[in-house]
Parts: sequence; structure tokens; C-alpha cells
Amino acid sequence: MEKESPNTTPSSDFTPEEILNMELERAGIPKRYRGATWENFEAKQIDAIQSASPAEWAKLVGRLNDFKEWRGEERTLVFLTGRPGCGKTHLAVATLRRWIDAGKRGARFVVTGEFLSEMKNGFKDGTSAGVMHQAQSAKLLVLDDLGSEMATDWVRDSMYMLVNYRLNHMKPTVITSNLLLGEIAQTYHARLASRLAGEFAIDMNILPDHRLAKP
Repeated sequence: MEKESPNTTPSSDFTPEEILNMELERAGIPKRYRGATWENFEAKQIDAIQSASPAEWAKLVGRLNDFKEWRGEERTLVFLTGRPGCGKTHLAVATLRRWIDAGKRGARFVVTGEFLSEMKNGFKDGTSAGVMHQAQSAKLLVLDDLGSEMATDWVRDSMYMLVNYRLNHMKPTVITSNLLLGEIAQTYHARLASRLAGEFAIDMNILPDHRLAKP
């Protein structure tokens, strides 16, 4: 992860939308997701009502409405699990975008596999600890696609260290994964799954893969 640059952009020289896009880029959000909002997620998922029972749908809507109002204060960690393409990353970025819209800075978007790769590469030049520190100290961290990497002992320890640090220091964190909590326990540690479950876990598996649904 690149070191966060100070915000020296003269606001009078740019439109609000340009400033927002620069902040999204500074936070590390991939270009594909910079337009993600809660509003366009909700419009995109209307057809999903047909794919679930009323009780399942009502439960998910309630959880998502709670997440929509989440500010990372009482419950500092949100864990989003669901099949590929159901909108986990979209909602995580939409939440980060609201953070920036509120005038807050210091948020980071990190893909788990890329973060671990940068950690490994940092062993060669002594920057590994700095990579971990940036993730630990981010004002808001989105850790995307947990479980996409090969889970070695080093990976398990590194992910537990990061999540546990942020929980203990009450730093707002959103984690997305295709894995259910039980699979997290098997792949990593039961203690990591316990920490994720003990905060605010949302199972989005009843939502369809919107990528496959495209004509």
C-alpha cells in the first residue's frame, strides 16, 4: 500500500465531484468501484426479492438498513459474507464513500491478497512492518475478499494480528469474504471467526450474482 499523501488539493480549483474522485483514488479504491453508492446498490437488487423467502428477505433488509446507518462507533467491525457478485464490495465501498462525503479522511481500501503480497515483498527491503502499520492505523479500513489467498500459517497469523489490533483499538473496519463464518474458522482460526461473529456479521448469500444476471 502506498503511503497516504497529505490532502493539499486546493478545493477552489476543482469541482466537488473531482475532489471526491481524488479522495476515492487516494483511499485506494479501484476505478471500477468508485461510483458505488448505497442508492445504486438498492436499485440493482430489487429483483432479488423474488429469490428469497419473505422471512429471509426481511432479515437481510433489516441487517442492511442497520449497516446503512453504521458509523463504526459502538460496533466497530462489519463482516459481509456472500457469494461472488452479490454486492459485498459495492456496499463496502459505498460505506467508505459516505465516510469521505462526511469530510473524514484517512480511509483505506485494501484487497487481502494484494496486502499480503506487499507484506511478503516488504521482507526484502524492510518495509513489511510499515505495510502492516498502515492497515492497522487507517481511520477506516475496508479489507476486501478475505479468503481468496492460500492460508498458510503466516497468512493466518497476519490476518489475525490485523483484525485483532483494529478491534482492540476500536478502529472502524469492514471485511468482505465469500466464506461463511464456519469456513473462516476452518481456514484461519476459530478465534478469528469468533471476533468477526461477535461484532456485526451480515450474510448476503440469498442475493444473486448480479454479474451473471447481466444480459
